[in-house]
Amino acid sequence: MAPVKMIAIDLDDTLLHDDISLSDYTKDILRKVMERNIRIVIATGRMFQAARPWGQAIGLGDVPLICYKDMKTEYEQKNLALLNLEKALEQEEFVVCYQPVVEGKTGQIVSAEALVRWNSSGEEPMIPSVFVPELEESGYITKLDTYIDQTVRRFQEERYHKGKRMIPVAVNLSRMDLMNSRLMERICTELQETKVPKQYFRYEIIESAYTIISKEGEEFLKRLRKEGVQIFLDDFGTGISTFETVRDYTFDALKMDMGFVKKIGKDPKRDAIVISIIDMAHRMGMKVVAEGIENKQQSEFLCNHGCDYLQGYYYYKPMSAEEFSKLLDK
Repeated sequence: MAPVKMIAIDLDDTLLHDDISLSDYTKDILRKVMERNIRIVIATGRMFQAARPWGQAIGLGDVPLICYKDMKTEYEQKNLALLNLEKALEQEEFVVCYQPVVEGKTGQIVSAEALVRWNSSGEEPMIPSVFVPELEESGYITKLDTYIDQTVRRFQEERYHKGKRMIPVAVNLSRMDLMNSRLMERICTELQETKVPKQYFRYEIIESAYTIISKEGEEFLKRLRKEGVQIFLDDFGTGISTFETVRDYTFDALKMDMGFVKKIGKDPKRDAIVISIIDMAHRMGMKVVAEGIENKQQSEFLCNHGCDYLQGYYYYKPMSAEEFSKLLDK
């Protein structure tokens, strides 16, 4: 048998997960292959500008790419996102998915996070890293977040009125949302009007949003917590003012940045940081959620050190509303 000299790999449904992410395990395997002088080539139907970041993300530099020939630049793609946003919302091209979160002690599903995908008609799905930053910069992100929030609210209301099993579902709010008076007032009004108990609604805010949060944004989050809505601090550990944030604001839980989770068992210093974050949060009266869990080692380490809630592909992938409902109804 002739020796293998080159491996051509597709991106979607091969290298990448369903939520368009690349695991550390996959990257490690590819590095080992390269160390054996076997060439890695990405062969994809994506356009060059959409494929190149994943070649770089593998950590091997600019690996060769076989792509769909197209002259669109990344700049044009980003502007296309802004131009097509209204149309995409009207035609429901944005699909809200749900990723379950399990309790560390029991492994039972206790909550979920709402995530979004853009399935543009006639185009390949656009990765969030292309359109989300532009939507945030332009302020249009509030329209998308409003759509996600209202979709989740309808989902919860339908299950509640049918007497189905209920669990909290978290919606992400961007830094721009916390500066938009109309959006914040709408959320408060709709929460007051819904018959669904407030405990089934949650909001996650990334740590960096607190570096520029307005007084109005602070009051909005306090108002939500008074209504019984829980507020989670997302991506904890990535900001430059991490400890100042938890010192100055009140949260119900911290979501540990997945960068810590992915290094569990590989770096004793990072393991110590993970243990310290869990201990600190508990001492401050907060729960801890670890996301991005992909294997048994990570799961067992977190459970053994008292992490309250776990989220990741090791347990459940993001799924459609229909799939999520079926899972809850089992």
